[in-house]
Amino acid sequence: MRSLRAVEFVAGTRQLPNIFNIEGGIMAWDDRVLPKMPNIKTFSEDQSLEEVLLRAMDLEKGAERLYGVIAKRFEGTELGNIVERLEQAEVGHARSLYRVLEQAAGERPRPFEELYENLQGDILESGESFDEIAARAHAALDEGGEEALMEVALDMELKAYDLYNNLAEMTSREDLRKAFWDLAQHEKRHAAALLNGLSNLSSN
Repeated sequence: MRSLRAVEFVAGTRQLPNIFNIEGGIMAWDDRVLPKMPNIKTFSEDQSLEEVLLRAMDLEKGAERLYGVIAKRFEGTELGNIVERLEQAEVGHARSLYRVLEQAAGERPRPFEELYENLQGDILESGESFDEIAARAHAALDEGGEEALMEVALDMELKAYDLYNNLAEMTSREDLRKAFWDLAQHEKRHAAALLNGLSNLSSN
């Protein structure tokens, strides 16, 4: 009943596609997969802390690539400035992960610039490929303007927060729990920055 009320509330206030409610609640779920849901296996319990950190850095590289494309398109505008700060924040986030990697690794890793340059960044924390979310961002801009584009980015950051927060709750290893929790807090701050930017765009 709670999920049904939530669906009715959202459907009544905003026109959003693909809103689902499972009849019978979670007890009725029989392993069917909803369409358009991320199905990437980003992390696993048997990975070492070093592998987790490198994977997280690669996901940050994907977000930085996306923000870089958007910032370049809107260079010199308020939106461009907001997204450029987020682009820089993703690199800063990767650097903080690298510092943890330096402490955790058995041997000194390659310098940050060299390691980060060689990361692919082809998957983002939302579970989408870079190409998929870039196409979605361009479509949102064409159909709904700058606010719609910001909502795509906000969706990505909130999914990233969900991913890391849930992984922190699920893992039995304290080192991974702390790494995932820290990642979740970074994504929460990115989402807050996007919300502020979206609010400014709306008021203008």
